[in-house]
Amino acid sequence: MIPRNAQKPSDRRRKELPKIENIIESYGQYVYNLALKLSANPEYADDLTQETFIKAWLHIKELRSKEAIKEEALKLSSSYSLEEYIPIASELYCSEYFQIQEIGVFLYGYASAMRPTALEFLRETVSTHLSWKVQEVLAMAFDIYCSTNGYKDSLPTIEEWLQDSRPNVRRAVSEGLRIWTNRDYFRENPQIAISLLSNIAPSEAFP
Repeated sequence: MIPRNAQKPSDRRRKELPKIENIIESYGQYVYNLALKLSANPEYADDLTQETFIKAWLHIKELRSKEAIKEEALKLSSSYSLEEYIPIASELYCSEYFQIQEIGVFLYGYASAMRPTALEFLRETVSTHLSWKVQEVLAMAFDIYCSTNGYKDSLPTIEEWLQDSRPNVRRAVSEGLRIWTNRDYFRENPQIAISLLSNIAPSEAFP
């Protein structure tokens, strides 16, 4: 049985992945409440909560990979409506464990092309995070935005972020540009990629 007196952590310290018992203790009540809200059935919510933590236990080690974390976020965004998974993203971003925060960042990335407030959250809030690992995910989330929105249509936003005074905002774009040169739009318009890359300082890269 999942403990229902668990409290959602508010502390934003960087920690490695927790043990499954700690995840249950920290998120049991929150996951149950979310399942109950979605199902409106206490018995089904209890089963869904236990199933969620069983899956977490089976796959927790996979969350050491950025691509695996991105995949989990994609599954979440596909399983819920935009109105449902943005609050989930917010809750996950408040976790004390940066891998769980990263899922929240990816969810904001998937929402950003449809919700300007999600893109604003990435730029104004996630860019201030102290973990360079989370900043790497910010770059991947921004790429999700550009890919979903279309690279051509995203050029004004790309240029705006490149001109931002905050290094982490600029890095989110510069990291993307290093792989965008392989995307169809930039292969067909290499002069645009060259122009954008010329505005990037060589020192602006993650460790």
